[in-house]
Amino acid sequence: MLGLVLFYVGAVLMSNGICRLSRVEIKSAAIMNFFVGALCVSVNCIYIAKAIFSDGELSDFYIGAMGLLFGFTYLFIALNAFFDLDQRALAYFNLFVALNTIPAAFLSYDHTIQGLVFSVI
Repeated sequence: MLGLVLFYVGAVLMSNGICRLSRVEIKSAAIMNFFVGALCVSVNCIYIAKAIFSDGELSDFYIGAMGLLFGFTYLFIALNAFFDLDQRALAYFNLFVALNTIPAAFLSYDHTIQGLVFSVI
């Protein structure tokens, strides 16, 4: 299911970039951010529910939680643009998301050189 979400994330990133370059009104671009955020949140909620009902491992819940952060970022961008809200709250949320990459990098390290390179990237 991650591939499905990432496909649409790529589409919205391209859409956001083209809309910024061509000076499209931000509210028009917010619609696609809303759809992708809703898709991401829905898929990750299903992933977490699957982990709950199939006695998933702790890492399954962590993966779902990271995916929810990703989805909420797109929803936050869409709602900020649509309602013309203060962007500082989005910046603080993104700081929290960025700080969560530190434990994610630590958990992805598998004690090999390739794992170390992947963790640093």
